[in-house]
Amino acid sequence: MEQKFNFNDYIKVKLTPEGFVEWKAYEDGFLSVELQKTLEVYYSEVDAEGYVLFQFWCFIKMFGHHFLAPWPNPPFELDAKLKLFDMEYYL
Repeated sequence: MEQKFNFNDYIKVKLTPEGFVEWKAYEDGFLSVELQKTLEVYYSEVDAEGYVLFQFWCFIKMFGHHFLAPWPNPPFELDAKLKLFDMEYYL
């Protein structure tokens, strides 16, 4: 089955504890120490089903290197949900 999507669409992913650490480290690289968030702030983004919502291209930017080599334990579950961006909502 094919499904058209846009890189501005969203993906819902279940991160492992290592995934949360990697997400925080990625964002910390852009922030001064006093603006960095605690790990608990990242965990607060988890929804009732255990997923975290990312814009697709942001997820690939942060975690894409895990797809380049045989990575035995990626910091996220391989099953994810696409949440398609509805441009009509904003028009």
